[in-house]
Amino acid sequence: MKRFTAFLLAILMIFSLAACGGKKTTDIPSVVPDENRPSNETTQTLVVYFSMPDNVDNSSVVINGETLGNTQYMAYVIQENIGANIFRIVPQTPYPTDHEALVDQAKEEQNQNARPAFEGEIENFESYDTVFVGYPIWWSDMPMIMYTFFDTYDFSGKTIVPFSTHGGSSFAGTPAKIAELEPNATVADGMTVSRDDIQDAEQDIIDWLNTLGFEKAASTLSTEVIPTEKTMQNEQTAKTEQAEKLGQTAQQKQISQSEPIKEPTQTIQNFPTNQPEPDKQQEQPKEADQSKQPEQSKQQEEPEQPKQPEQPKQPEQPTQPEQPKESCTLIVYFSWSSSGNTERMANYIAGKTGGDVVEILPLEPYTGSYNDVAYGRAKDEADANARPAVSNETYDKINMSEYDKVFVGFPIWWHTAPMVIGTFLEHYTWSVDVEIYPFFQGASNSNDEYYTNSMAFIRGSASGATVKEGLYAAATNTNAIDTYLAENGFTE
Repeated sequence: MKRFTAFLLAILMIFSLAACGGKKTTDIPSVVPDENRPSNETTQTLVVYFSMPDNVDNSSVVINGETLGNTQYMAYVIQENIGANIFRIVPQTPYPTDHEALVDQAKEEQNQNARPAFEGEIENFESYDTVFVGYPIWWSDMPMIMYTFFDTYDFSGKTIVPFSTHGGSSFAGTPAKIAELEPNATVADGMTVSRDDIQDAEQDIIDWLNTLGFEKAASTLSTEVIPTEKTMQNEQTAKTEQAEKLGQTAQQKQISQSEPIKEPTQTIQNFPTNQPEPDKQQEQPKEADQSKQPEQSKQQEEPEQPKQPEQPKQPEQPTQPEQPKESCTLIVYFSWSSSGNTERMANYIAGKTGGDVVEILPLEPYTGSYNDVAYGRAKDEADANARPAVSNETYDKINMSEYDKVFVGFPIWWHTAPMVIGTFLEHYTWSVDVEIYPFFQGASNSNDEYYTNSMAFIRGSASGATVKEGLYAAATNTNAIDTYLAENGFTE
């Protein structure tokens, strides 16, 4: 977060001037360049974002004394770390800075399916292969000005990487809507950050970029590099690999279907000391020397043969010690929103532990908009402490007797676990030999009350099992997940 001091003021001045214009002007640069944020003429990656007015309550973050919109801050972190060009979507008619007035206008635009106009245009848009698109979530959707943006530009053949900030609704299904708007583009796995977490989200954003195959940009983009044939070939190879990785990321739904190959673990077995080693078996006595046998008589009488010495008994083979039962790990999860954050965590854990992954499917799926589910069915179930039925499709995939370590993942719903998690856990009879590891995420991943409520719910629903302390972290916070797995002995 300390990286932005040098250029924030200049950028904010440009944007504030742009936001005041009532008509489209040529003074607003299409891809924002200045001496502190140079444009990159060779990049094929662009960051486009719309951010709420910077002085609206709950919509801004203060970095080194400078106020930025939440989505604006995410855009800056992305741009700096991948060396992309950047374009801010500035409405021709500025939005109100009063929060209530802004909320009302956003709802009215949504009801009217409006297409608010924006200033400026992106020069040479066709030259970009990958476009990061950022926005806040308004009324469980993108702001309507984003629909104007997608109507304006053709993304055919491009990769779109969505990112957003929200107040509790996660992505609210917006990546799927982008895919509908741009059917000829590839929509990669995006990232959404709660307004409660944005202040400390820089490393999480960088980690996410790394998973997409983007490395830290060069320290200065303005340094001229004369390309050689070799560097051009290397650049083309890197672009191809990055495109493949983005495509794979966008299409992948289960990490467990393509788990990394694990190095075989060599088990050293200690033989008991009283068992003879293969090359030191007790020597067998030799048979009597035939040259010393008495000669046969003329009457051909057979002399009495000497008795063969008695064979010594072989030492008894000791009983091999009983091998301990192999530890087996199961990862079950419930995930509803299109962001798939809990699913992403489950698959990441499976990739690290080699465990089996099963999704908890409600018998009656949760359908409808975020508001319909969150403020309707989910709220009613939480108030009634209900136990919505789980599909037999889930139970049929699990032989719980095979597992002694079970990860249970879910999003936070109404300050605790979704009630369907209780249904699943109460379906089984648990013993102390089974360890349960809860993992969960939500709009705020640092709320002590939510953690306490969720852990109490899991312990009550999985009575008899050994319930370990849980993991409460953002799906993109792989450092926290890795630490949790190491602390519990799953990884080194």
